[in-house]
Amino acid sequence: MTGRFWSLELYCWFLPAMLVCVSGGRECTEKSSLLTKVSRNMDMPSECVLSCTGQTYRQMLKKREVQTVRFNPTSPAQLGQHCWPTKMKCGLGEHLQNVYIMLPLHDGTPGVKEFIGLRPTFPAQQETLWPHHSQTALSNDCGLPFDVTHMFIASESHPVFCVEIVPPLATLGRVLKCPPFLVTTWLKQLLPT
Repeated sequence: MTGRFWSLELYCWFLPAMLVCVSGGRECTEKSSLLTKVSRNMDMPSECVLSCTGQTYRQMLKKREVQTVRFNPTSPAQLGQHCWPTKMKCGLGEHLQNVYIMLPLHDGTPGVKEFIGLRPTFPAQQETLWPHHSQTALSNDCGLPFDVTHMFIASESHPVFCVEIVPPLATLGRVLKCPPFLVTTWLKQLLPT
């Protein structure tokens, strides 16, 4: 899967009568096709990505949330790094709201959540990110969420955004159920008719 990523998209079409979108995130200004031809060589999303997609969709339907959620599996990178392209597919008028990296952990790994963090490696940062504990659009069963919104947006001029898990997984044992994945949430500015 060289330089490509699989993007699963959820749309929640329960629109309230009026939606005011105030966004500090990036706006999608180019008209690009969200549906693209998938290469036969492309890896399928992991079981964790598919499970999180279904759980998040059900949660959004129950709460009648109005946003688009896109799931992006990790791209191949150097050993110990997990990378995603910074140029994301989006719909015209959509505003990037949040970017999360999800670490799907095995259920039998109590206590690990307090010690596990992420460090951006490209572009390089010294700051270690710790799990995000506030409410998100994602199901709680998707994994350990890390809010990388500001760092991801700041790295737009680079082709990829990469992180490493700290401490290295070799010191923690087998804690990941699946490779990490990136989730973006978008809101669309409704245009007057």
